[in-house]
Amino acid sequence: MEDSAPVGLRFSLLSRAIKKQIDESIRDEGLTGVQLFVLCQLQCLEEKGGEVNQKDLEAVTRVTHPSMTDMLKRLEKKDYVICQRSAVDRRFKCIRSTEKAVGLNRRMDEADRRAFSALCEGLSDAEVRQMLRATGHMADNAAAMLKKGSEACCDQNACQKSAGV
Repeated sequence: MEDSAPVGLRFSLLSRAIKKQIDESIRDEGLTGVQLFVLCQLQCLEEKGGEVNQKDLEAVTRVTHPSMTDMLKRLEKKDYVICQRSAVDRRFKCIRSTEKAVGLNRRMDEADRRAFSALCEGLSDAEVRQMLRATGHMADNAAAMLKKGSEACCDQNACQKSAGV
């Protein structure tokens, strides 16, 4: 690609290449992008410990209660989550990832790593580390920019889980 190519175009191409790799690895799962996002956020919350309830998921994903209820029913039917009454507070549903969801997350992480390795082909380890530092800083700046605008628009969602690279 030419050095004069717009930066936005470069990032768009990189994003599409990674997304394509991940999409191919989970093609047969029959999940929507929002369902994948909810599963990702559920696992992020589970890693923090304690019970995760529907309200927690609604807050981090900014999905309304009726939509989340419907989505959880579908995810439970597909064996990605288990919904039970909370042992801590019986008013809430406790949501847990199943082994199937954990396996899906591992496959997505592996697809992300493969895509990243392919994109970094020909770069030295030092160049990769420098790029990771720079893009990490840029991602922090982007998150701050999105938070400033989040009062006006609540549809700015991004999975904050690292790619494990």
